[in-house]
Amino acid sequence: MATHTVTTHEHSGTSRASEPASPQREDRLRTLALEQIYRVRRFKLHLVVFAVGLPALGILWVLTEYFEEHTWPSRFASAPAEVVAGGDDELVGDLVQCAEG
Repeated sequence: MATHTVTTHEHSGTSRASEPASPQREDRLRTLALEQIYRVRRFKLHLVVFAVGLPALGILWVLTEYFEEHTWPSRFASAPAEVVAGGDDELVGDLVQCAEG
């Protein structure tokens, strides 16, 4: 038993190929299609650069911390309460003193 699927164009009896298209419309559609292709390519390039650049920047930061302090970074590790409470206040106080005098 053979079956045949009727598509929209077969059902309506019209075909898109039989519709005349003006050259200006075709040029405009071609231009829009090319712009879309370039936008998608540019987006993919930015996505790849971000996906590669962000981890590279993180690795660079970790290595810089290691070679300057001779230890692995601990900025996001648990810090003693006095360091957390007084660290920023001392820095702000030093900046205010430098600005005043």
